[in-house]
Formats: sequence, structure tokens, C-alpha cells
Amino acid sequence: MFTWKPHPTVLDPRTNIAKIDEKNAKNFVMLSSAGETVYVQDGRCYFGDMDSPCSEDRLPGWFWPSYRQLTPSARAAVGLRLPEDAAKSLSDLPSDFLDTFKSLPEHLKRQLASSAPVEVPLEAPRMPQDESSWVPVSAPSPPPEKAKVTIWDCPECGDTISLRVKGVHIAAHRREQINERKRAEKALIHG
Repeated sequence: MFTWKPHPTVLDPRTNIAKIDEKNAKNFVMLSSAGETVYVQDGRCYFGDMDSPCSEDRLPGWFWPSYRQLTPSARAAVGLRLPEDAAKSLSDLPSDFLDTFKSLPEHLKRQLASSAPVEVPLEAPRMPQDESSWVPVSAPSPPPEKAKVTIWDCPECGDTISLRVKGVHIAAHRREQINERKRAEKALIHG
């Protein structure tokens, strides 16, 4: 059944903040032409009633050309493949697919043949046991040499300071000169 809530939220147990439930997200697209609207969600197409999905042979003629204009990521998000994307013969499959299928254990072949979803556990990649196949990693570059600190003697006050803070030191002198001028002007006015 079609749902208008494509992004259900759940509370994060650590932060207690609502976040999108990625596992149960129900993205959809809406395509329309000449007052007729088709919604696509979970690999199924729905007309205006949205109670039950319609079969692909009932889709209007404008649907597939419009659907082809969607980006591949948008098509993947709603789960409907283009007719030309489906493999029609064994020659459409990758060259090593049949060899891989033949090498599978019988219980996996039965699961694939029955179209049952297969849960594949995610494992971290393992280092090959044969050290000859390892890819050498370059040594990290040495840290850059620290710049030598040079000093500067201030001609106004005679302080010896680092060149890194020379600009700040000069600005402090200028600020003090401005403040002295303001004090002098204020003294003349209130004199």
C-alpha cells in the first residue's frame, strides 16, 4: 500500500532526538501528464486511488519515457527498474556470473531461485595471507621543519619581539597614539 510518509522518524536511543529511520524509508516519485498521475514507490506503480498497485501493462504510454528522465539514484530510491535494465538472457549477465552461481552451495542456489531475500552479513575486509600480494604503503612524509623564529626590535618602545606578533605590536602602538590624541583633544575642549 502506498504511504505518504516517506521518511518515518525514530528516537535515537543515545541522544533522544528524532532521526529518519533509514531502514523503513518509503521514497516515492510522482509523474503526471495530461491530468493523469502515476506514483512510484517500493518498485510498484499506483494511480490516484493508491490502494493497490497497478500492473505494468496498465501504465499509460507516457510513463516509461518520463520515468527514463529520472536520475539513476532517484529510480534506485523508488525501486522500479527500467524494462531495458532487466537481464533478458544469459548473455546479458556479466561473464563471470554463471561461474559464480555454479560455485555457490546448493542451499544458496535454492534461495536465489525462489527469489527469497538473502541477508549477507557485512564483514571487514581481511588481509591476504600471501604477503606477495600486499600493496606497499609509502612511509609517511616527515613533518615540515618549524620556521625559525626571528626577532624584531621595536623602534618606538625598544621591545624585542617575535616577527609573528610584529603586526599586533605595531597596531597596539597606533591604538595608543589614537587614544592619546583623543585625550589631548578632550583636554583642550574641557580645558
